[in-house]
Amino acid sequence: MLVICIVVTAVLVSQDGKRGKAVALPAGVTATVAPDGTVAMAKSGVTTPLVDVYEDFQCPVCKEFHRVNDSTLKNLAGEGKAKVVYHPIVIFSQEPLAGNSTRASAAAHCVTDGAEWLSFQDQLFLHQPPEGSAGFSAADLVSYGGAAGVGASGFASCVRSQRYAAQVRQTSGLAIAGGILGTPTVKVNGTALPTNETLTAEGLRNGIIAAG
Repeated sequence: MLVICIVVTAVLVSQDGKRGKAVALPAGVTATVAPDGTVAMAKSGVTTPLVDVYEDFQCPVCKEFHRVNDSTLKNLAGEGKAKVVYHPIVIFSQEPLAGNSTRASAAAHCVTDGAEWLSFQDQLFLHQPPEGSAGFSAADLVSYGGAAGVGASGFASCVRSQRYAAQVRQTSGLAIAGGILGTPTVKVNGTALPTNETLTAEGLRNGIIAAG
């Protein structure tokens, strides 16, 4: 049974060190990383419907959402029928979940290329730690970056220092204060879609098109 993550108060790097490749986006689609850590995916000039996806890399339902809907969101962007903006946040307050999520989100913030970020997102959900266990170590996160094709020279040091951890906690707090109490949350033009629509590819696509 799927349980929404609620807050209460693609291959690993080879032994020769070669990097993997970033995801291939649909023709005409670009992905752009913003200073606040959000990532926008759209064709040039497409601004609506605006689809905001709030996700926590430690949330099991977010992993399932990504598995089911990742291609749907990319296809909608490729068809020029949506601008998709990803908002990585920390929805958990208890440990080790909160720490795992913070490390992963801070590491994602170290990725400055949009296609590489999307590939790193794939890796984070692929290797999501089991609930209750400590995971997303710095060494693992650096390895996942290699598998995702992250090429920035400062990526590893950024991950190890957790340069963006404080910013991640701040933006997460603002999102929660603004009404994001569970992940995944999908908003279309500012209105949240019902959960039963977002957990199937057909439901998500139909919900986005109808709301847009």
